[in-house]
Amino acid sequence: VEKARERRENLTEELSRRKKEIDAAHKKNAEDAVKKAREKAELKVNRASLKLESQTKQRSDTLKKIYDENCDKWVEDIVKAVIG
Repeated sequence: VEKARERRENLTEELSRRKKEIDAAHKKNAEDAVKKAREKAELKVNRASLKLESQTKQRSDTLKKIYDENCDKWVEDIVKAVIG
């Protein structure tokens, strides 16, 4: 009877230890999943930001090109309109 009690206690301790190990592993896996999801979200934000910056620069460059190409003509048109 005493040996059976000791064996049961040992098995209970072993089961408790393994449960703690499993819980710790699940917690670590969950933390890793959250970390990976956060990193993935940050990458998406960074890509979107870079894309927006690129589009903004392209638009700015396009507007500057239009201005540079047409500035003299616009000034001439204004002068003609004012002078007659």
